[in-house]
Amino acid sequence: MDSFNEQEIRKFREQTPGTRNVIHLNNAGAALSPEPVIRAQQEYLDREAEIGGYEVNREKKSELDQVYQVAAAWLNCHSRNIAYTDSATTSWLRALYAIPFESGDVILTSEIEYASNYLSYLHLARQRGVQVKPVASDEHGRVDLNKLGNQLSDEVKLVAITHVPTNSGIINPVEEIGEKLKGRDIWYLIDACQSAGQVPLDVEAIGCDFLSVTGRKYLRGPRSSGLLFASDRALESTTPFTVDLHSAEWTGRDEYEIHPDGRRFEQWEQNLSGKSGLAAAISYYLDAGPEQVFETLAKRAEELRKRLKNIDGVTVYDAGGLQGGIVTFDTPVKPSDLKNQLTEFGINVSVSPVNSTLIDMNARGFGDLIRASVHYYNTEEELTRFAEVLEALLQKTST
Repeated sequence: MDSFNEQEIRKFREQTPGTRNVIHLNNAGAALSPEPVIRAQQEYLDREAEIGGYEVNREKKSELDQVYQVAAAWLNCHSRNIAYTDSATTSWLRALYAIPFESGDVILTSEIEYASNYLSYLHLARQRGVQVKPVASDEHGRVDLNKLGNQLSDEVKLVAITHVPTNSGIINPVEEIGEKLKGRDIWYLIDACQSAGQVPLDVEAIGCDFLSVTGRKYLRGPRSSGLLFASDRALESTTPFTVDLHSAEWTGRDEYEIHPDGRRFEQWEQNLSGKSGLAAAISYYLDAGPEQVFETLAKRAEELRKRLKNIDGVTVYDAGGLQGGIVTFDTPVKPSDLKNQLTEFGINVSVSPVNSTLIDMNARGFGDLIRASVHYYNTEEELTRFAEVLEALLQKTST
């Protein structure tokens, strides 16, 4: 599949108001939303102001329910397997705490786990006596499949993997990991926070039990929106750690029934304008074409890495192998200071601190890094401008 041509990228940029104001290289933080996503939220809020919150919810129910249909088409599952939440974090935690851990159970995870995830493992270790064992990375920074295979045992209750880390452009081999888990009584949880909207996803091919998604990053959707995929096995064999009148039905004084579909992982109060916007974001992504989206942003990221490597004082830290749109590097300037300086030139980047992925950063001897995350609507001209400004700032600092 080819990447988008200049005419197609121009169209995407015309539909993205933010591209007129900034060079946005913080898509792994929150991407710029296209007009259909902005319009869906605004129209919902305008209607809510006109007739009331409960009333517009009832009026637009079929429209809101579209999020389940488009998410199912995107992830290759049924709409019953989808739950709408307020974030990837909420989705991921509801999956993790639905798994019935016992003392002595083992959680296998990657060395590139995000801080929130690993803190949750440590919390479970303290609460329930589970053991947390990271699987070593290979020479490319990805989960070493051979070492993972050697660590699989009857004590392993969960394999939890971050698909794309916050601090580099690597992509973990989640489908190959899924193959290793076939036929084993082990739960498989994927954090797709950074991969959703960037890397094409197919839960059937991955073979996972749970997969968590955010709307605000590469999907270009609203903040405070997210999804959880729960497989049929997960719906049949796990119980959410909390329920309310939305996720369960009160059937008698001392009786209740948990909903059989993905709604069991939802709650009654929701960001409904965000739900409308997320459905629009997924539809926009599917219309653009997931394969072309990835080809284009991966090409842009590689172009950026080449430009950065030609600047004195810049060290690019992304490992080899298949890489996505996140580019991390270091300079003699403190990352937070450099980020602020770039902001003055209308260039958005972010900082990956050491404690965001503590095991990986310590293992590789890294300090805080600058993170520039590209998307398919970024242009070569923007990357050239970024490199020129960065080089000028570094030269000014060194004199």
